[in-house]
Amino acid sequence: MSRWDELPAILFLNREGAVVLMARELESITESEWRVMEVLWRDGPQLMADIVASLEGETKWSRTTVLTLAGRLEKKGYIGTERSSRAYTYIPLVRRKEARRAELERFIALIYSGDSYQLVRQLTDIGSINVEDLKRLQERLESRKKSSRKRRKKED
Repeated sequence: MSRWDELPAILFLNREGAVVLMARELESITESEWRVMEVLWRDGPQLMADIVASLEGETKWSRTTVLTLAGRLEKKGYIGTERSSRAYTYIPLVRRKEARRAELERFIALIYSGDSYQLVRQLTDIGSINVEDLKRLQERLESRKKSSRKRRKKED
């Protein structure tokens, strides 16, 4: 994970001069937009030429295509821009973890009617979650239970 994926929300000016702050309710992004975000999460702020070069090996996208995707991401609040000399630097405004959480919440709401148990059950049934994963999940649940108990004791 890069340090750009761990930063808190930051204010930036967009091209129109408006202050952009990471939105609480993140809009869904497409698979193509996600690929652009992966470059920014991995490498941090980039010039358009650098983003295009990073995607060159896995896509056949032109600079115009990547510019269009970046424009959509900017409108959705996922990236900001900063003008330096004659070029824009594209900056991730949303952390990967937050984007994943928003997409997962939408998926669970749509496909599983908000029932996350059914998602985990199906992942287990099809073999996507193995015994070792289940042990790690159990440890995580136990840790959350302990934290929850401590919070309740403090509130009492």
